[in-house]
Amino acid sequence: MTGVALAVEDGVLKEGVFVTVVFFVVYYAMLINQSVTSKILAKKYHKNDKKKFVRYYNADEPEMLRADRVVGNTMEQLGPFVVLYWLSLFIVSAKGGDATYLAKSGWIYILGRVLYFPLFLMSGTKRGIKPLILLATVPCYLVIGYCGYSLVSSVL
Repeated sequence: MTGVALAVEDGVLKEGVFVTVVFFVVYYAMLINQSVTSKILAKKYHKNDKKKFVRYYNADEPEMLRADRVVGNTMEQLGPFVVLYWLSLFIVSAKGGDATYLAKSGWIYILGRVLYFPLFLMSGTKRGIKPLILLATVPCYLVIGYCGYSLVSSVL
C-alpha cells in the first residue's frame, strides 16, 4: 500500500484556515439576522394583533423570506463547498500541485455569500429566479465546481 503525505504549503494552509473562519463568521451572522428578523416580526404581529406569525418560509413577510433564503441557500451549498474546498487543498498539494489558486478561490465564494443578501433585497419579492441573485450564486457554484474539478483531475 502506498501512502501519501498530506503536506500543504504554509501559505495555502493559512489562507484555507482564514477562508474557513471568515465563512463561518458570515454564516453565523446570517443565522443571527434570521433570528433577529423573526423576533422583530413576531413582536410586530403581537403588537398589532395580526394573524399568527408564521416563522419559517413566510412568503407574506418579505423580510422573513429574505432572511430564510439567505440562510437556506448558504446551507444548501455549505457541505459541498467546505468538503470540496479542503479535500482539494490537501489532495492537490499532496500530489505536488499548486493549491494557491484553490485557497484564494474561497474568498470569491465568501464574496458571493456576502452579496446574496443585498442582491436578494434589490430583487424584490416576486417568486422565481431572480437574475440579480445569479450574480451571487453562479460564482459560488463555479468555485465549488473548480474545487471538484481540481480534486478529480489531481487523482486521475
